[in-house]
Amino acid sequence: MVPLQADIGAIFLVVILVYLAIAAAGTYWVYNDATKRNADNVGVWTGVTFVAFLLGGFIIGGGAMVLYYFVGRPDTTTSPQHGSVEEDWN
Repeated sequence: MVPLQADIGAIFLVVILVYLAIAAAGTYWVYNDATKRNADNVGVWTGVTFVAFLLGGFIIGGGAMVLYYFVGRPDTTTSPQHGSVEEDWN
């Protein structure tokens, strides 16, 4: 029979790696969106989002993403560098 126990260190490592991947993906979304919209404070929002994920977990990190979406996101929908933002979603 195969034992149903696993090494707790391996499980912990997988959980940490998955969590860091989710934090990196959320931070990348904020960076990518702010860059496309030519926001003046790209680095600030990117840093705040990543630190919020690292120190606060999913709730605080997700809250930082929502805060960026409603407060820090410029209202421009076109960019001379990248064209229309709506084109990316079609």
